[in-house]
Amino acid sequence: MLKHPFLDVPYAPKLRHLLGPFDIYDREETLGEEFSRYDINLDTDRRRLIKKHIIEKSSDLSYRHRKVLCDKLEAALSDETFDFSHLLRQAPGYYCT
Repeated sequence: MLKHPFLDVPYAPKLRHLLGPFDIYDREETLGEEFSRYDINLDTDRRRLIKKHIIEKSSDLSYRHRKVLCDKLEAALSDETFDFSHLLRQAPGYYCT
């Protein structure tokens, strides 16, 4: 069983974890400006963002953790009924966007 990288509990990947690198709270002038140069509606731009900010920058996760997380993403992308919009909604009172 794969354990959480920082806790002694089973690892349960969530798609929301993939969005962490895109949180620009208090980094609007750096990361926010970088992201504004991309069009997320273009496959090529999405690939660049995913590679740079998810695949290459997830060094706190082992390759096994990244694999399980990517498998979860693949399953969601393969499901035509999966609603990704809930991942992008901001919870009331939550400072991250």
